[in-house]
Amino acid sequence: MSRDINSLRNKYLGCGAYIVGRGPSLARLRAEHFMDFTWPILSINAAAGTVAKLAPPNDKYLVQQDGGPHDRYANEQTTPIIHYLQERLFLKHDHRLTYHPNQWRMGLATSTGEIAVKIAELMGCYFLMFYCFDAAVNGDGPELYKLVGKNIKKVARGIPACWALPE
Repeated sequence: MSRDINSLRNKYLGCGAYIVGRGPSLARLRAEHFMDFTWPILSINAAAGTVAKLAPPNDKYLVQQDGGPHDRYANEQTTPIIHYLQERLFLKHDHRLTYHPNQWRMGLATSTGEIAVKIAELMGCYFLMFYCFDAAVNGDGPELYKLVGKNIKKVARGIPACWALPE
C-alpha cells in the first residue's frame, strides 16, 4: 500500500537536499559527493540506480513523474516517490509514496526535476544541491534538456541552490 507524499512534510526541516539528474556526468558521480549524510538524495528516474550502487548512507528516494521501467531502481534502501497514475508500475514496493502534481499546480507535462524541487520543499529542505544536470549547467545538449533546466530553475527560484557536474 502506498503512502501519501505528505507523510514527508518537514521530515528534513533545516537540511539541504541533493537532487541527482541523468546527464552524462552521472558516470563520474561518487559517494563522496554526498558529504552531509543528513540530507536526502532525490534521484531522477534511472539516476537512482547509480546512486544505489554508490551506497551513500543518506536517505535515498527515486522520483518518477512519467512512465517507464524505472521500478527496477527502487529497492529497500531507495524509496520510490511516484506520480499516482504510475503506481501500478511499483506495486511490489510496499514503501512507495505517491503524489498528485496538482497539489503544486503542476500538470502531467511537468518534468521530474521540477517535481523533485517541490518534494524537497515539502520535506522542509532549505538548500538544493543539483548534480548531473549537464544541459542546465553548461548549456549544451538537446534543446529539451536545456528547457527542462530552465524550468527547474524557475520552480527553485527563492531556494538557495548550487548546480555542479562531478569531475
